[in-house]
Amino acid sequence: IDNHDVPRVTHECKDLTRVYNALAFTMLSRGVPIVYYGTEELFTEVRESLWVRGYNTTTEPYNFIRSLNMLRKEMGLELAETEVVQTTEDTSLAFIRKGDSDVWVFVNNLDDTATSVDYCAATLPAASEDFEWIDAISGQTAVVDDGCFHATDAYPKALVRVAKEQVEK
Repeated sequence: IDNHDVPRVTHECKDLTRVYNALAFTMLSRGVPIVYYGTEELFTEVRESLWVRGYNTTTEPYNFIRSLNMLRKEMGLELAETEVVQTTEDTSLAFIRKGDSDVWVFVNNLDDTATSVDYCAATLPAASEDFEWIDAISGQTAVVDDGCFHATDAYPKALVRVAKEQVEK
């Protein structure tokens, strides 16, 4: 999402919500994701040295990228087809990655002041007595009704269908 010739995404966005949405789009879109070194450390300078700071694998951004990479692998998304889903807002994007199971990805360009985001896509089925939607990034149960996913914040989401008996365990 950035490189040594342009300002870093963390410098341009100045907002962790937007940085995470850019990372989720990069990591969960089709193709080979490229994340320039230092993004996981929230570097803001173009040619900042990683080794001067040390390589901290316990930071929140590092673990966020790690969780997205694990999701790509566990759901077989590396070569999975992508279907873009029309949403009702021009501040959001939804797409389905058709891997081992469908993963519905929701990203936006809102900042961290957004207290909730409604992603309305007519094809998103509501949960049933057999399954629930779970955000694979946070592990939280998603609220979906009338084709709309109601997120409690502006961070990116990756919804997967999970059988209710698995959720209750």
